[in-house]
Amino acid sequence: MVKRKKYKIEKKIHVIDKKTIKYFFYLDDKKITYRQFINFLREKDKNFLKVFDLALAEGADKLESAYFWECPPVSQETIDKEFEFALIKSESLDSITQNYDSFKRYFNGSKWVTNFSSLSGDTLVVPIPLKDKHDKIISNYKNLREFIKTAPWSQKIEFWRTVAEKFEENLAKNESSLKWLSTSGLGVHYLHARIDSRPKYYSFNEYRQVDSAKNPKRKSDNLIEETIDESNLSNKKQKILGICCPVAVIFVTFAIACSTKFFPR
Repeated sequence: MVKRKKYKIEKKIHVIDKKTIKYFFYLDDKKITYRQFINFLREKDKNFLKVFDLALAEGADKLESAYFWECPPVSQETIDKEFEFALIKSESLDSITQNYDSFKRYFNGSKWVTNFSSLSGDTLVVPIPLKDKHDKIISNYKNLREFIKTAPWSQKIEFWRTVAEKFEENLAKNESSLKWLSTSGLGVHYLHARIDSRPKYYSFNEYRQVDSAKNPKRKSDNLIEETIDESNLSNKKQKILGICCPVAVIFVTFAIACSTKFFPR
């Protein structure tokens, strides 16, 4: 860990509405960047982690509910932009029952945290459930709110360190490719941080907006559009033929009638 001079981390909030809160963090009165956020997590910076953990706990109290944790999209090229995140109230996450069966096969070999790729190739970071001496599960990590409230500090630190490490790896693969960092949990009812190539599970519309020039469409998207264009072209051709054919028939009939009248056999 890099030794730092004495510094002050502060959090500030912006309440957007009854269901949505934004958080910002300041280092010596200046907003931290995405790069600094990742470094703080990766280096297990105690000052930042305490304020960050407090923000996530405080958010649950203010919303009186579990929530989705969502960060704005970022790429390696834009990593020095200001960092923020939004908490979006979700009563559905409160009512679910913990179920990690889909993740269970990845739990071997680590004490606190595991990570793996989803079926779509995106990265998931998952805390490992805690057991007592009788091998009985004693933790309930069905959502981020419960994890922040009940997980041991060592597990929290390792969870966020792994999130930062995997996020950095994803950003480095393609410097111009945008990545979305979030938690959802309505699919698999167990906490998992998501590092996605598109905001497929995002609730906060502001973070879903993307400059298409910075996040080019995938080839599959282009193929779909090309198919649609070809279909439209085919339809246009059919319409043109539908108009032209009757006109041609009338012209030919008129020509035959004229030739019979003026040039009888």
